[in-house]
Amino acid sequence: MIKLGALAFYRRIFCSHAAINKVFSIICYVTGLVVGLWFVGTAFGLGFECGTHLAAFWLTQAQYLQYCIKGGAMFVQAYAISNFTLDLWILVLPLPMACNLKDIKFRSPSR
Repeated sequence: MIKLGALAFYRRIFCSHAAINKVFSIICYVTGLVVGLWFVGTAFGLGFECGTHLAAFWLTQAQYLQYCIKGGAMFVQAYAISNFTLDLWILVLPLPMACNLKDIKFRSPSR
């Protein structure tokens, strides 16, 4: 949800009627779609890691290993890498737009 909130914030700040801002808006929508699909995929991956034995998450480690996928560590690594990659993309996404902002010139105080 935080990722989607950041994308909505970027659209609110940087999108207007200019053509380049429409491209940025489309990139934000596509990134939001990717984030949504990533969330659903990881939720299902975690939820069905133990098949129909959902209680194995709260049982002993031996029962967890008996019912759940042996590659659980690989799933956690894939989740962490994809989460970091999406976070980095969302942080870098507004940089070109921020660099094009006009400088604000401050007036010197009146004497």
